[in-house]
Amino acid sequence: MPALSRNLQSTVFFLYRTHPKSGEIDGPCGTGVIVGLPNGAIDPARFVAVRHAYAVTCHHNLAVGASIIRINTSDGKSRDIEFEPHEWQFIRGADDLCAVDITDRQAATDDIMCIPRNLCAVRDFIKLNDVGVGEDGFMLGLFEPVVSQRRNIIAGRFGNVALLAQDDHPIEQGHGRLRPSHIFDMHSRPGFSGSPVFIYRTPSTDLRDIHMQRLKLMFGAPETLSEPDWAKNMQDAQNTFLMLLGIHSAQYNDIVEAKKVATASNRVRGNIPLEIPGSMTVVVPAWEALRLIEENSTFIAQRQAREVEDAKRMDRRPIPERAPTKRGAPDAETAAAKPEENPAHREDFNRLVSAASKSKPKGGRT
Repeated sequence: MPALSRNLQSTVFFLYRTHPKSGEIDGPCGTGVIVGLPNGAIDPARFVAVRHAYAVTCHHNLAVGASIIRINTSDGKSRDIEFEPHEWQFIRGADDLCAVDITDRQAATDDIMCIPRNLCAVRDFIKLNDVGVGEDGFMLGLFEPVVSQRRNIIAGRFGNVALLAQDDHPIEQGHGRLRPSHIFDMHSRPGFSGSPVFIYRTPSTDLRDIHMQRLKLMFGAPETLSEPDWAKNMQDAQNTFLMLLGIHSAQYNDIVEAKKVATASNRVRGNIPLEIPGSMTVVVPAWEALRLIEENSTFIAQRQAREVEDAKRMDRRPIPERAPTKRGAPDAETAAAKPEENPAHREDFNRLVSAASKSKPKGGRT
């Protein structure tokens, strides 16, 4: 398992609730992840920076009233962002997911980051990269035995993809409904509900490349490829990624039998069936989280209002004026430019002007 970037931990938050009797904040009760969308008014091919931030977790966490978000801050502490359960959005009858817009509730001192849309493993990504059984992965979340009131302490669990979501074979999620779900071979514990589940691939973990190397040894390189070309193709085949596969929703339980033994005579009295957590984890696909935050009417209205305000602020932004310079004297930008960037710029310019004056207009253009 390669070392993880600490930035990934900044995408995770913990969930708390208001205690029904004392009225005090109680928990933690679960985990969630922050997912971001870009400004919809800007061409995503040119600008993909996150503008809208959403806290995403399992809907069944709200059943215990866990609607308060606790995030870490840059001073080594944490702070709460309080929401009521009714402020969280979800799709009725759909996946075990809910989300809330936290864009305008962020502070400059927050130690949080978003998982951008282009790092979510949607169907097209899975098909294009031939993602399948055996992909390495991990999830980050709450380890209940180690809880600090000062700061969220993020724990990791590690495993592999066991089965990808099949539309015609739905699986029961944490809220009791059958929905297409990924299965991850990874042990879990209470508190990890809502945790982000990531998959990753490195050149050394892509066994398809090893298969290609074996083919080369068995049959030799194709005659149409020279050795350098073959090596280049091998290098191109090696691919790397780190993507959000989905949200941890539930855990399959295994049934085992324990023998009850009498302490005095050491005789077996009978078998007792026990239900214990297994290693098959149910993961809600990331594309369902995107569907929730992209298609929910409340979120759409919030994004539109925010982007209108952004456009107004841009229109009101004054255009800086360049300070006047003496005739023949270079301005500050020209003086600061490095002469070695293009020492023949005057000759280049004169050559282009000369070529343009000799060329004839084409197609009626003037």
